[in-house]
Amino acid sequence: MSNFSNRFGYEPAQTDLSETAMPNTLRDGLWDLSRIYFIKDIAERDIIERIVGYGSGFDRISRAIWFSFFKESVDDRPRNPESALQILRSRFKEFPFFKVYEFIEFLANTSPGSSISDEFTSSCNMLFERERAAFRFADTILIRISDEAERKEIEDAILQDHSVGVRSHIQRAAQLYSHLPNPDYRNSIKESVSAIESAVSFVTGQKPGGIAKPLRSAIAEFNIHPALRDGFEKLYAYTSDAEGIRHALLDEPSLTQADARYMLISCSAFANYLLAKKAEN
Repeated sequence: MSNFSNRFGYEPAQTDLSETAMPNTLRDGLWDLSRIYFIKDIAERDIIERIVGYGSGFDRISRAIWFSFFKESVDDRPRNPESALQILRSRFKEFPFFKVYEFIEFLANTSPGSSISDEFTSSCNMLFERERAAFRFADTILIRISDEAERKEIEDAILQDHSVGVRSHIQRAAQLYSHLPNPDYRNSIKESVSAIESAVSFVTGQKPGGIAKPLRSAIAEFNIHPALRDGFEKLYAYTSDAEGIRHALLDEPSLTQADARYMLISCSAFANYLLAKKAEN
């Protein structure tokens, strides 16, 4: 819902941000969320409030940032924790847009699966929605998908308990599709299609190496409507040949974001559907 000023024309309506846009409202919001969830408890103090060292939480996260994100010696981290905080904030303010996203994704993956990580990524997604940013978190991966239904389909595939293969392939496809500043659409498509092979292999119990025949047996077993069955078979005709997985689109000299996006979302939804039907049966 638009606010009062937008509705009555006192301020222009907000539009979607370009992928490279990083306005201060978005950058500052991401810094605030980083501070709330990860960069906190900065200093340990004595009874008269003198700084005597790093707080345990900030000591851990700042060591990780210096060693794994900055790729600098932890010995170069200031002895004074407040000085270290100032360096972090200064660098964050100067990061190019893709480094800001890289930094918050790094924080989310310092404790994946934890309540802090879940709350952090959820809060970031609300901020992204408010700012009309081009990215969203799916689990702890930032993807170039702002549509909530599409994002949820990809996240469900990443979080699948049934098939490790589907999870790993969709996760990698999302990373390649959304990689900043240079996405890899060709290999993202390969990973998306490989997720389907893993799903078909899982639901049929047959080893990977061609999916047309196993798919037909799965469709027959699950009593899928003929029209839907025909659509699935056409999708597979598009994504494979008799020798196994080889996406026809990969022969094209130039692959676009639209190509990779379609395959990522479609293959995520298709894999989720097959695994759900397997669970029902």
